Amino acid sequence: MSQLKFSIKNRLPRIVQIAGAVLVAGMCGAAEPAAHPFHVSMAEVEYNPKSRAMEVALKLYAVDAEQALRRIRSKDGKFDFDDEQQRDTLLKKYLPTRFYVQRGATKKKRASGPIDPVSGRALAPAKTKQEPTMPSFRYVGSEIDGAWVWAYFEVPVDLSRGQFELSNTVLNEIQLEQLNVVAFKTPRGRAQTIYFNRKKPVQTVKPTG
Repeated sequence: MSQLKFSIKNRLPRIVQIAGAVLVAGMCGAAEPAAHPFHVSMAEVEYNPKSRAMEVALKLYAVDAEQALRRIRSKDGKFDFDDEQQRDTLLKKYLPTRFYVQRGATKKKRASGPIDPVSGRALAPAKTKQEPTMPSFRYVGSEIDGAWVWAYFEVPVDLSRGQFELSNTVLNEIQLEQLNVVAFKTPRGRAQTIYFNRKKPVQTVKPTG
């Protein structure tokens, strides 16, 4: 088990509390008994300044997760969800498309540099400081826990630009009433609970809050 996976597992009690609160709220808010079980995913997220990425522990209903992964299974159609290697191979493909930081459009900067006093033309482009390369999505692993499956991974994010847009559409293609909950721990140690659904697949995260 990797150090990242171990560190994330140590923070699981809080996410279990969030799960209970969400489930109770969903049941109490229903005017009549639901036609199907309440579907929810829960993620605990903490920023790691060393890796410049969010460490994520994501909890999903195993039945729903298996259904989602079967849609992207290998061409021969064989897939054993209980097989960790097969499950991880598909989760590694699935999660980067469902849980990621949106990168906003940036305006092109006008080239600048020393000007030839005679021709008025730029002699050479000014040297600009190259931005550090952001790390890529890093999948760590998964494990089955009863009716649930846990997935552990890192999502790169640049906090120097302030708030950012987080997209979470996990299992939206499987359940119409899917609710995705993210508990984000800011660098200052404060907690933000953010809710995602089909109508609100993208939410603003304020890491300085």
